[in-house]
Amino acid sequence: MPDDGTHRRLLASILVLPANNPDNDVEQLRVNKNTLKQKLNDGEATVGPFVGFPSPAMVETMGWMGFDFVVIDCEHGPMDFETAEHMIRAAELSGTTAILRIGLNEQQHIQRYMDAGAAGV
Repeated sequence: MPDDGTHRRLLASILVLPANNPDNDVEQLRVNKNTLKQKLNDGEATVGPFVGFPSPAMVETMGWMGFDFVVIDCEHGPMDFETAEHMIRAAELSGTTAILRIGLNEQQHIQRYMDAGAAGV
């Protein structure tokens, strides 16, 4: 298949390309900095709520309110994996750290939530 630039334009529309690079190499996408980890390493106090209600909007609001973290309670209550995943994304969007309380202490279960974006379990 000849490269007529179509693939490069498609990639540029998906990823962030540096404007000042003549080769137009792909930049690494920005990852949210874990401010909770930094504050704890610096000995600073942190504060955050437990959220047991399956609501991404509630988690996002907690982040915009300035909480350092939210603990998403998937152990007790009506939380399924897909809702927890949306709640993790809401936390990332609002600049807070998502920590999950999960029901099973099994590697596969933990990895599934970590792969969804949780900063810790």
